Amino acid sequence: MTQLLTEDAEPVNENHPNYREGYAIIGLPAAGKSEAGEILADELDAINIETGDLVRRGAREHFDTPTDQLTSDELGDYSTMRRETDGGDYVAQDTITELEAHDEFPERPAIVTGMRDTESPALFGEFFDSFEIVWVHAEFDTRLSRLQGRGRQDEADFEKGDLAKRDGRESMWGTTDLAFMADAKIRNENSLEAFRERVLEVVR
Repeated sequence: MTQLLTEDAEPVNENHPNYREGYAIIGLPAAGKSEAGEILADELDAINIETGDLVRRGAREHFDTPTDQLTSDELGDYSTMRRETDGGDYVAQDTITELEAHDEFPERPAIVTGMRDTESPALFGEFFDSFEIVWVHAEFDTRLSRLQGRGRQDEADFEKGDLAKRDGRESMWGTTDLAFMADAKIRNENSLEAFRERVLEVVR
């Protein structure tokens, strides 16, 4: 379990009303991160923040383009721009801003789905009293099939080269390195029920 405290921070017992409990669900595109986040959020009655939604919202404002018309390349360009201007942990910064404005945090735990960089864990580790990273994995061809079938405008015609490009960009940001930082690793190749059981083992 990752737990980083600033020099002045006091450890907070898990029974304390201000105890901040967080989980990050990570993995390459279409590995099953959103499903894992939803399963954990339901089990823990947690606040579930999809970092992809934060990125799409920021890209929509940046490009002045409706969310459903944003392309994968535009989202990637926006993320690269934000990393250059606000630092590699910009997603963690935006997520923390969302949580601090949430009426039910820290009374409820937080699930952060879709972290893609190696800089964010340190910031999350300072923000949360308890923070676990869960890596979700699926094979390339499995992920490609899921992308083609999930209904997003620019993914229906995805080919192997498109996913390889996207994987490469996310690997450049540090997504694959996060696997080595994970507290738990879950393979998502079989049934949804089997996947659900593996996810719930994280909090049992």
